[in-house]
Amino acid sequence: TIPDREGDAAVKKVTFPVRYGFSATLWISSGCYLLAALLGCYLGDQFLLIILAAVAPFWLYALIRHTSAAVIIALKMGIFFFSIGVCIKFPLFGVLIIATYYVTRFYYKRRFNFDYPNFKGR
Repeated sequence: TIPDREGDAAVKKVTFPVRYGFSATLWISSGCYLLAALLGCYLGDQFLLIILAAVAPFWLYALIRHTSAAVIIALKMGIFFFSIGVCIKFPLFGVLIIATYYVTRFYYKRRFNFDYPNFKGR
């Protein structure tokens, strides 16, 4: 919801970032990230810990830069690394992800002349 906060505010949609602001949302989500890491350690969930470790540099960068673009990249990388992890456990899921990626790219380029999905911070 961070990327949509301006549009949400414009239509009077009260989301967490609209109500509490960008900084509070970023810090609370960082707390949730840390809580997930602690829970992963406690439960011995290596899958979760590996995903969190892969995403950590992007999340730290988002905390340092404190911009929507950096947060969007961190979120996209989280989805990417989680998907890679699922593909390792279930290889056929990789075929579905790759097909969905290319079909979605084709659709958005053709319909809206828009570069999506991407790993950019927009």
